[in-house]
Amino acid sequence: MSPRTVAFDAAGVIDAAIDSFTRCGYEGADTVRLCAEAGISRSSFYNTFKSKDSLFLSALTEYTRRGGELALALPSQEGAGLAKLRHRLLDDVQAQSADDSRQGCLSVNTAVELGSSVESVAQILHADRERWVASHAALLVQAQEEGQLLPAPDVPARAALLLTFLAGLRVSARLLDAGALGTQVDALLGSWATPSGRELLSRLAAADASTPREGATS
Repeated sequence: MSPRTVAFDAAGVIDAAIDSFTRCGYEGADTVRLCAEAGISRSSFYNTFKSKDSLFLSALTEYTRRGGELALALPSQEGAGLAKLRHRLLDDVQAQSADDSRQGCLSVNTAVELGSSVESVAQILHADRERWVASHAALLVQAQEEGQLLPAPDVPARAALLLTFLAGLRVSARLLDAGALGTQVDALLGSWATPSGRELLSRLAAADASTPREGATS
């Protein structure tokens, strides 16, 4: 007898799970909710994913895989290193602050909720962090070489600081508006910038201020 064919898109279930776990957390997203939001029966859920834990690991792995691709590609993209750093720190958190749910980032939310209590989860988060620290370090070096940032005494440490700072912005974006988040990012980067770097940051901030954001109100 041939194996029974799965009658749903497993990748679509992973996407729905990413959204559910990001919005509700690991504890808050129970099996009933996950099945309802993915549009599958409980029997199909257990036949394919075995358990909520297994689905959560699959969702977190896929989420960080996508982020890892962005981290790898970012340093080679066109543009000034400082501008790319600013966009990296601001784009997602400003979008989060303009969204009604303000649900944020699955990696950050998971780190807040579970920390290092589950080894398999911590391993995924540490690997994700290492990829982004390497990406930030490459952007810092580019910005220094372009004369927009002052030389850093320890580039890897500064790159790690940026990731920690971004995690804090993700939490702050649940409360603050896009303008307040931009002010904080520009204050940090401006403290490391050369005069030409500060001029670039001012131009970027002015461009932001003149561009209406989706979800913004007057």
